[in-house]
Amino acid sequence: MKGSDIYIGWTNSTGGITVGNYEGTGHSQPSLNSVQNHHVVPLMDPQPSWSQQSFSFCRPTTVSTGQSITPTAGYIYGASASAPSGNLDSTKVSLQQHDTKGTFQPDFSSSTTTVVTNTGGSADNDQPILKPSASFPFQSIVITHGVLMFIAWAISPFIGIYIARYLKSALGHTWYILHVFFMSILTGAATLVSFILIYLYSFDRFSTDGDIGSSHEKLGLVVVLAVIIQIILGYVSNAKFDPHRESIPWWDKAHWWVGRTLFLLGLLNVYLGIKFYGESYHLAGWVLPMFWIIVAFGFGMMVYGQATKGQDNHTIATTNISKI
Repeated sequence: MKGSDIYIGWTNSTGGITVGNYEGTGHSQPSLNSVQNHHVVPLMDPQPSWSQQSFSFCRPTTVSTGQSITPTAGYIYGASASAPSGNLDSTKVSLQQHDTKGTFQPDFSSSTTTVVTNTGGSADNDQPILKPSASFPFQSIVITHGVLMFIAWAISPFIGIYIARYLKSALGHTWYILHVFFMSILTGAATLVSFILIYLYSFDRFSTDGDIGSSHEKLGLVVVLAVIIQIILGYVSNAKFDPHRESIPWWDKAHWWVGRTLFLLGLLNVYLGIKFYGESYHLAGWVLPMFWIIVAFGFGMMVYGQATKGQDNHTIATTNISKI
C-alpha cells in the first residue's frame, strides 16, 4: 500500500469520530498527511446492525496531496478491535494493525451515496488463519513471536555452540545433552513455535514488497527451513559418531558450517524483526542496545573460549567422549 491514501476513523473521548488522512508506507506505520483533504459528515447511510462503528467523510475526487478517486482504482478496507494509542481526539496517534480486511468497489454512478460491495472479508485469501482477540491482540502475538526468536537466536546458540566447541572433553556425555537442549529445544523448537504462531495470525504472508518487513518474512522462512535441516544433520552426526575416528567426517563439517551460517542469518533476522517492530509499534529505546550488548558478549565469550581452550574436535586424541 505504499503511496496510497488511507482514511482511518475511531471513537474519540467525546463519543464522536476522529478521522485522519494518512499515506501508506508499506508494512510500517502510515504517515499522517500534512494536508488533511477530507471532512467528517453525518452518516450518509444508516449504521448496519452488525456494525460496531460507522462514519462518513467527504473529499474531492482529485487532490494535490494524494491519490485521485477513479472507478478503476483498487479499494481495500481494514478494521481493528484495538483503538489507537495516544490522544484519541488527535490524528497524531499510534495505529494498531488491522485484524480483518477485504476489498470493495464504490458505485460512482450515484452522486449522493456510495454502494459498497464486499469482495473480500473473512473469505479473503490474505485473512489470518486465526484471528487475534481482545485478550490476545496482534501486538501481543508479535511480542511473543519476537521474544521466542530473541531467545532462539540471540541467546541460546552462543551457549549451545560454546559447549559443543570447547567443552566436550570437560563435560563428557553431558555436553551432548546440553547441546541438544540449547540447540534443538531452545533454538529449534522455539523457532518453529514462533514461526507457526506468527504465520497463523498474520496477513500478507511472504508478500513481495521490497521493504524491511518483507525481508524479515522471507529470511525467516529460510531460517525455519534451514533449522530443520541443521537439526537432522546434528542427529546424523551423533548416530554416525565413531570415538576411534582419526579425522572429522564431512557430515560433521556440514553440521558446523550450516550451523554457523544459520546462526548469523538468525541474528540478522532478529535485528530486522526489531527494526520492523519499531516501524509498526512503539519500540523501547533499550531494546536495540540490549541486543547489541548480548551479541557482543556472546562473540566475546567465543573469542575467550578459543584463546583459553581451543576447539575440541573429539577425534581419537580426545578422551572421555562417546556416542550417546
